[in-house]
Amino acid sequence: MTSFLMLITSILVSQWFFDSKPEPIRSKHINLLNDLVQQLETQGPEHLKQRAAQGLLPPGTEIIIIRGKDLLFPLEIPWWDWQLVEQLNSTEAELRQHTPQGIVFGRYVKSSDGENYKLLLHVPPHQMLKGFLGPRILVILFVSGLVCYGLARYIAAPIKNVSIAARRLSAGDLTARVNANPNNKGKKKRQDEITQLAEDFDSMADNLEQQIKAQQLLLRDVSHELRSPLARLQIAVELARKYTSNDTEDEYNRIIKEVDELDKLIGQLLELPRLDSGTVQLDDSIDMPSLIQYIINDCQYEATDQRKNILFRCDFNTVLVQGNGNSLRSAIENIIRNAIRYTPVENSIDIDLTKVDKEISLMIRDYGDGVPDSELDKIFQPFYRVSHARERRSGGTGIGLAIAQRAINLHRGSIKATNTSPGLQITIHLPILDIE
Repeated sequence: MTSFLMLITSILVSQWFFDSKPEPIRSKHINLLNDLVQQLETQGPEHLKQRAAQGLLPPGTEIIIIRGKDLLFPLEIPWWDWQLVEQLNSTEAELRQHTPQGIVFGRYVKSSDGENYKLLLHVPPHQMLKGFLGPRILVILFVSGLVCYGLARYIAAPIKNVSIAARRLSAGDLTARVNANPNNKGKKKRQDEITQLAEDFDSMADNLEQQIKAQQLLLRDVSHELRSPLARLQIAVELARKYTSNDTEDEYNRIIKEVDELDKLIGQLLELPRLDSGTVQLDDSIDMPSLIQYIINDCQYEATDQRKNILFRCDFNTVLVQGNGNSLRSAIENIIRNAIRYTPVENSIDIDLTKVDKEISLMIRDYGDGVPDSELDKIFQPFYRVSHARERRSGGTGIGLAIAQRAINLHRGSIKATNTSPGLQITIHLPILDIE
């Protein structure tokens, strides 16, 4: 309906312009006719003939001079009709006649030589349109442009809102909605397909948010429920250890190790919803070279035990990042331990810390088999494991990189995985703390 009204408005405006514009154009030709009448009265028909023959009349116009029933100039007119001049019988009479050949303006003239003449000015259609069609087209184009702009805004604005909401939802903002603007409350909604699309998007986003929150809640509750029996199991194992012989020491150690692994996994499960909740305090000033060196010192025992080495390169002593020290330490430690796990024996794990403008760049590379390019983004999903090269037997649970990504995003940074042939490289960018 709105599009139809805009089109009708464009037609009416251009038609109004068409109806109101011809009069000034006709006035120009009437003024020319009056000038020719004065010349005929004072100088006679021969002067006008010479003027017409010399091309001194405005382009596209022609004059017709009649005396009685004789055509004086020009001598022959193919379209001539004597009925055109029947009403020109006195000096007060005027002619303004539309014909298929154009418009004819005429006057009855008494010359100084005592003769009576009928002077006609013939203006072909293209000459009338020459002064009028150009402006009309400009007006139509201008009005049509305004209509098209308004129509484009009318259609594109809600589509842009849907696009913005979709990008926010894709980036992890589960509260993204198209019709979430409080200023829209109480306003009458548009009844079209775009409005229906926006409502369907909001309905989808509502369902998605509810499902993900329910999943997070279930994960957190199950993890909490597992913590208590796990703690009791650790106590029971230690008590049983005291009352048994040394022959079962290895079995008890294996049980303790598995319980510790379960406890670590539950801790990671609880860390995921904590990072997603946005309640983590980011008020620490963290010296990144010192933090990374501390993590490397802790991981070096594991690497040395597997006959692997960690190489750390950094060209500066201090650079500060604002955030949460525990979250950053957990994120970077997960990545380094992953690199140790997948690097072959007698190889190294390369860690480079550099400054790029107002950011730091941390690159952690292993020399394993890497991952398929199609799965590089998926390795940051919880519990996701690559189909080959990084299987269950490596000891991974698929949570470490998910925790790392959430922690880095929480610190307004970015994390990316790339294949390096051989191996996998994880690159982290974090903003440097401005202490000025």
